[in-house]
Amino acid sequence: MSNQLKVNLASFFQAIKDEPYVVIKPSAQLPGYTPGSDIDIFCYHPSKMIEAITSYLSNYVDHRCKINILDDEDKAHIDLIVDDKIDIRFDLYKRLPTYKNISLKASFFSSVIEASILEERQNEFGQGFIRVPSSADDFILRYVEYHEYYAQRPDKIKHIEYIESFISDLDKKMALDKLHFYTAFPKVAYQEKTRKEKIAEKISYYSDMIHKAKHLYHQGGVKSVVSKIKKKLG
Repeated sequence: MSNQLKVNLASFFQAIKDEPYVVIKPSAQLPGYTPGSDIDIFCYHPSKMIEAITSYLSNYVDHRCKINILDDEDKAHIDLIVDDKIDIRFDLYKRLPTYKNISLKASFFSSVIEASILEERQNEFGQGFIRVPSSADDFILRYVEYHEYYAQRPDKIKHIEYIESFISDLDKKMALDKLHFYTAFPKVAYQEKTRKEKIAEKISYYSDMIHKAKHLYHQGGVKSVVSKIKKKLG
């Protein structure tokens, strides 16, 4: 049973398709999933979403399955536990996560939800429509995830690999312009620069970071990128 799909996510997402939410960094597997997976969601009405998820998951509760809920100020997660192991977790974000290495404006949270698109997905259970980020927002979210966590979690290289897989079809300038718009300016010296200088510097910085990570990865794989980051961190 641990290797089988447990929850019919196609039906679940079809049921909530009119809700203001978005699945961030959506897996290509959706509406399928691997046991132990988590689904990250931005939403406007977390209480309503928690109720919708728990109501749906309750159809699967039996002597082997239970639902665990942890509802904090900034985030909530709902787990379906099967044989004492997480089968599927829904992580609900009530606001933008706080990043240490990059500062995004809080309004980016609502922008991602408002710009989301309904994407048709299908698996063995049937057809479903899942709200996913626009190409530009998906680019930004995956880049931020990579930039924030790579030194601690080398598996985040998957976000650069994902970006690379579709970046030729992406309006890169629009994504970088939006990344600039929603990035805060923490340093006073940086604030004193002209707007044109700020935009040019940010676009150059983000483009260079992505290019370097891709180049290192292709030249020497994950170990090369990890080694480079460790040297920079001292």
